[in-house]
Amino acid sequence: MPVAARSSDVQPVRAAPAAELGTPVEVGSRFHHVGALDGLRGLAFLTVLAYHLMPSRLPAAGHVGVDLFFALSGFLITVLLRSEQARSGRVSLRRFAGRRARRLFPALVAFLTAYLVLLALFGRQPWFGGVPGISGAAPPLSLAAGLHSAAGAVTYMLNLGIAYHWGWATGAPIGHLWSLSVEGQFYALWGPLVALMLSRRRLASWALPATIALGAGSVTATALLWHGGAGAGLVYFASFTRAQALLAGAAAGFAWRPGAFAGRRRRRAASAVATVSAGWLAVAVFAAGRPLPTWAATVELAMISVAAACLVLVVASPPTGRAAGGWFLGSAALRYVGRRSYALYLWHYVVLAWFRDEGALGSLLAVGISFALAEASWRLVERPAARWHRGRRTAGRAPEAVRR
Repeated sequence: MPVAARSSDVQPVRAAPAAELGTPVEVGSRFHHVGALDGLRGLAFLTVLAYHLMPSRLPAAGHVGVDLFFALSGFLITVLLRSEQARSGRVSLRRFAGRRARRLFPALVAFLTAYLVLLALFGRQPWFGGVPGISGAAPPLSLAAGLHSAAGAVTYMLNLGIAYHWGWATGAPIGHLWSLSVEGQFYALWGPLVALMLSRRRLASWALPATIALGAGSVTATALLWHGGAGAGLVYFASFTRAQALLAGAAAGFAWRPGAFAGRRRRRAASAVATVSAGWLAVAVFAAGRPLPTWAATVELAMISVAAACLVLVVASPPTGRAAGGWFLGSAALRYVGRRSYALYLWHYVVLAWFRDEGALGSLLAVGISFALAEASWRLVERPAARWHRGRRTAGRAPEAVRR
């Protein structure tokens, strides 16, 4: 998840699992793991968790947390594709799609399978459905509704179903998976587009301006659809409006260079940018929910995306990142959460919904169960899947005599 000027500058690294299960960034001609980015991912999840625990007190926390996830994804995917182009002279879309599928589908399929089994057993119980943070009995959930939502999640169409009120997505019991659909659609379009831009030197020189222009288009779509707050639901779930955070992260990925913040003056400037960005995101998290005029909402949402991307860019640039809060983001606790953030995101929503009527103790228990399930997913699904693929790659490289 990184970059280089020429393929001769970058040496291939065999630590593929780090690329899939952690957050590596290239420094010079090698990939190195940047634990602070794992910590930033953990912080993003905790922000989303805080929203689902206290939606009325932190109404904007979910948006900020998801945009942090999006900015990270846009940055890391773009840098990874640039590095592959620099190393091998081309971007393999087949390998790119394979990496994404191996990273995302094992845990998702395990979660959906377990959830559907539980839905078949308990779906008509008043505690099973519902939304985290909103107490009261929920209407019975049918297995058909769960299957529709699962199909929407696997095909990356769930956010569109929710945004446009398609019948099968109404009351989606696992509606939190909408954000995975936005990312999946972005991967499907961004990989081929980056491969095209990097395939020609002239096109590559326009990659950053083109990415910024696309992001501006996404911001413009927000302005056109907000309608004084009447279109807030569509803006929140639609791919072309939420793409601004992914594209901001992608622009940071095109702008990133090893040693870009070398020198005391540049490091100070980068630290100042990171401080201002983190401060703005914190203000946005704790801002009271209120209807905003179109211009204010457009500016606020765009600033969240830009601040998230700036924070990612600085944190991904050691040693500047360590000086700009990387010491906090690199803490063992946040890195632990970040490494398991995908499974945590999959499980926490439904578990919080099950315990929504049990008060503070129920919420605490739900969080503990979510972490336990995420740990199980990490140890029993995600890591074994990565090891299995690594074993296949190793066997594929072995001499024929050895394989016999």
